[in-house]
Amino acid sequence: MTATEEVKKPSVKKNSLLELKGFLSGPLKDGCINQEDFDYVLKNRRSIKDRDKHVLHYIADLKVEDRKSQGRKLEIESLAMALSTQGDLSTIRKQAYKEGMLSLRLSGAQKVAAGITTVKEILRVTPDNID
Repeated sequence: MTATEEVKKPSVKKNSLLELKGFLSGPLKDGCINQEDFDYVLKNRRSIKDRDKHVLHYIADLKVEDRKSQGRKLEIESLAMALSTQGDLSTIRKQAYKEGMLSLRLSGAQKVAAGITTVKEILRVTPDNID
């Protein structure tokens, strides 16, 4: 590969209904939402515009009430916290890779190929033991 070629990320179907159901199961189990909220969020994800949004932004935009804090709506921060408690690091990392995240080393390799940095610099700033 030459320095001018781009490394293409794998094409991934993002924000699928399955992903949304999987995410919502955590707040449902924790009591932040009830079954009615769960069904409402799934039912209203119809438009292309909504499906292009990240799951957290979509839910926050619906202004679903936080059942643990009466009178408050679920916000990005609380949704992100719920997401972070749903799985171990390995599970979250695997899902992130499926959705197109690159490891620090691979991202660095792209920058080396583009002439932005050096291999020595990438090896210096990235961890040795990566999954």
